[in-house]
Amino acid sequence: MRFLHYILFFLFVTGKLFAQDSNFSQFFANPLYLNPALTGTSELPRLTMNYRNQWPQKGATYTTYSVSYDQILKNSKTGLGFQLIRDQELNNVINSNSASAFYSHHIQLGLQSFLTLGVQSGITLTITLDFTICSCSAYCKL
Repeated sequence: MRFLHYILFFLFVTGKLFAQDSNFSQFFANPLYLNPALTGTSELPRLTMNYRNQWPQKGATYTTYSVSYDQILKNSKTGLGFQLIRDQELNNVINSNSASAFYSHHIQLGLQSFLTLGVQSGITLTITLDFTICSCSAYCKL
């Protein structure tokens, strides 16, 4: 019963929920974007930069930039990282900026096997210009 109260609390406390993520053609090349548990899974510090420009012949329709850094702290079996994402949609009508911090903990199960648990926390700022949706489903300036 207490668990149900927690679920209802988190469902109704949030003001707005957004479900649109940035899209990358080669999402596997950005491990922190793929899964927070991949933080600190390489032996060396890792810096990743991604750029995506969809339909460039039509202008700056969908452009996404991403930068992430992560490393493992050797003595504590802990991974730390951060990620910055800039997403521009619909010729800069919708602009999203997000910053995230990552934490992972690596538990060794055997000689060559690990269990990795990861947590991501972040903030997203979405800026939209003063446009409205017309009945023809096109964006019009008022």
